[in-house]
Amino acid sequence: MEPGSYGRVVRLEVQDFKSYRGTTVIGPFHDFTTIIGPNGSGKSNVMDAISFVLGVRTAHLRGSLSELLYFNSDSQSPEDRPKTGRVTLVFQPGDPGAEEVHFTRAIVASGDGSTHTSQYRINGKQVTLEAYNTRLEGFGVLVKARTFLVFQGDIENVAQMRPLELTAMFEQISGSAAYKEEYERADQERAAAEARLSVIHAAKKSIAHEKKQKKEEKEEADRAIALQKEIDERRATHFLWSLFHLRQDELAARQEADAKREGIAQIQKDIKANKALLESQRRQQASLAKKRLLLETRIRKMTAELDRGSPDLIRVREELSRGAKRLASLQKQLEEGRHGVEEQRARHAALERQLESLNDALAQLDADVAAASSDELAMSETLLAEYARLKVEVGAQVSALELDRAALSSTHQAEQEAQRLAQASLEAVDARIAGLETERVEAEERLAAAKERVQELAGRLATLQAEREGASGERRRVDSRREALTRRAEALASLRVALARLAPNLRAAAQFEAVRAREREHLEELEAARRAERAAAAAFAAVRAARHDAFTAAFEHVAACIDPIYKELTSSAVHPSGGQAYLALDSADEPFCAGVKFSAMPPTKRFRDMEALSGGEKTVAALALLFAVLSFRPCPFFVMDEVDAALDAANVVRVANYLRHMTRRSTNGSFQGIVISLKDSFYDKADALVGVCRHPDTSASATFTLDLNAYGDVVAQ
Repeated sequence: MEPGSYGRVVRLEVQDFKSYRGTTVIGPFHDFTTIIGPNGSGKSNVMDAISFVLGVRTAHLRGSLSELLYFNSDSQSPEDRPKTGRVTLVFQPGDPGAEEVHFTRAIVASGDGSTHTSQYRINGKQVTLEAYNTRLEGFGVLVKARTFLVFQGDIENVAQMRPLELTAMFEQISGSAAYKEEYERADQERAAAEARLSVIHAAKKSIAHEKKQKKEEKEEADRAIALQKEIDERRATHFLWSLFHLRQDELAARQEADAKREGIAQIQKDIKANKALLESQRRQQASLAKKRLLLETRIRKMTAELDRGSPDLIRVREELSRGAKRLASLQKQLEEGRHGVEEQRARHAALERQLESLNDALAQLDADVAAASSDELAMSETLLAEYARLKVEVGAQVSALELDRAALSSTHQAEQEAQRLAQASLEAVDARIAGLETERVEAEERLAAAKERVQELAGRLATLQAEREGASGERRRVDSRREALTRRAEALASLRVALARLAPNLRAAAQFEAVRAREREHLEELEAARRAERAAAAAFAAVRAARHDAFTAAFEHVAACIDPIYKELTSSAVHPSGGQAYLALDSADEPFCAGVKFSAMPPTKRFRDMEALSGGEKTVAALALLFAVLSFRPCPFFVMDEVDAALDAANVVRVANYLRHMTRRSTNGSFQGIVISLKDSFYDKADALVGVCRHPDTSASATFTLDLNAYGDVVAQ
């Protein structure tokens, strides 16, 4: 940028933004303006206003859109709690005769006031953010890089940037970031083309291998076809031999069928002759059907009993034997009981007669005594004693006879009951004997029927043996034919085994030709893939070169400028040559994919990483980097917010002198400088001062501008 050809910020028009109530004009700004004021007055809000109007995203500002509006919590008036706000930056282009351009960004509330959005205007006309940024870029204001805006703490962040973060910054200032998407897309297309070419190469190898395999399979198939031909000839011979014997069997079967037809005809005649007899037998059969079913049931039962060893017959015989013995014992007991009963009866009769005679004698004696008493006969004591004794003796005999009589009566009743029980038991034994006799007869009948069945089965077995002997000749003939068939089948099986061992692919010839056709097609596809890969590689190389050139141009310029700038910022009367600073790439081929290393060596110290420097040394190194970047991508203005906080007085003077020098329109690469500072060293180097303070009534921020050019001689002194 030629001296005097750049534009500059004329002033800011702020309405209800942050600590500024109502409409406030900040400025005018000169080539080198310092903004001063006590802490809390609203100095940094000027930095926020400039950043806001230049389109910096809300995430990088100190608060949301609603928090950027002026707000007085002590008042309820609409003026102290506005719903909208705006910041207008008045820019004067460097072209002679160019008119001022008004960039405005407004905060607009939604219908209910709960949310806010941004509106962008250029000279009062609403535009999109993209058009807004494009117009700013036309004046050299690259908002995405933000290298011309240095907030509080940014210097420390720049000093502590990691290599990849420095690379991202260089991508923004160099413009190589514009190639990033195209680079990544071209890289993916190149990688995809290379992968496809590799796949096709692998497929080509696979096809060559398949071609060789199909050729071997074709040769094997030819051998298998010859072997199959031999098998077919042998099978034809085998089938003819089998057909001959089948016809012989057919002739014999026909002869046998003719003989059977004759037998069937004779049987049919017999059937006709026996139809009348069959009708009569059917009626008889109907009456005997029920009996036959019963007999069959009993026969099956008896057959089963016979198969189990005829246990019922043995049991019947044993019970008959035991019954006969018991019957003999009971008959003997019965005879003995009969004799005892007769004896008891005779004894009872004798006792009855004796008792009767005694009773008669006693009665006669009592009569005689009574008669003697009535006649008043005098009796002697001897007679009375004899009479008493006889009476007692007779009474005792009568009592004894009564006891014997009772005992005989009880015995007689017991013998009668025993005789009755014996008679009943005898009758039961007789009935059981009769039943066992019946069962014995039935068992003998079943035994006889079983013997007849055995004889019948023996006859059937003899018949079957005769039939078996008759079938032996036929079996020998069949075995002979079977052996012949087995031999032929074994011969065919051996040929089939040989054929199966080959495992031929009978379609190998056609497949071989198909593989050859695929090989020709694949060669064409391979050539097309090679052309596509070369085209993708060329496109990638082109975008890579463009990105590399853009990045390298910025890096080389900044790397060449940073050391002189750093020397100027660190030189002194004691160390006139100042320090050293340099930038190094981790990758020269693709620097945008690797890191950028920044090292600085203050005077009298050795090279060291940024982490090892003090706070003031980091600030000076970071400022040198920012000034070097600004020299590559010049911006009309440069704004810093209290970047001198970590600097000592000597370094503040050096930075202020450098800014004074770079803001002179006669200096090549000059720019407008706006610095927020509390250090007086910046005051006397500035062209103008903007003072910020709080209004005593409203506590809102107010500004005052002082042009120091009127005191140029004093400043110079």
